Amino acid sequence: PNVISQRGNEDNLSRWVNAEWAKADAQGAPSHLYEANLQIVCEDGIGVIAGISMTLADMKVSISSINTAVGKGGNMIVNIVVGCKNLSHYNAIVSRLNAVPKVVSVIRGFSK
Repeated sequence: PNVISQRGNEDNLSRWVNAEWAKADAQGAPSHLYEANLQIVCEDGIGVIAGISMTLADMKVSISSINTAVGKGGNMIVNIVVGCKNLSHYNAIVSRLNAVPKVVSVIRGFSK
């Protein structure tokens, strides 16, 4: 009742703002994913990229972009862009990637 009565009061019009909530999918998860750039330093070797991509697939994390380069000391640098729902999802992704064999570190990457 207060909303209805105050909504018509011209003195209070500046206090009202339009708001929208994010839509959810059928399971209640947010339908929007944020792009997260990650830089993974790992030992070079056969199957490293497969291990990273399988870990992300197991978590049902989409990969938007991936590229590799040779780093210092023969390590491989993997720059990857993934879709994540929120900060806790991002932290779970980083934690799982750190557990992949031959992964040395996972840090926040930066888009170019």
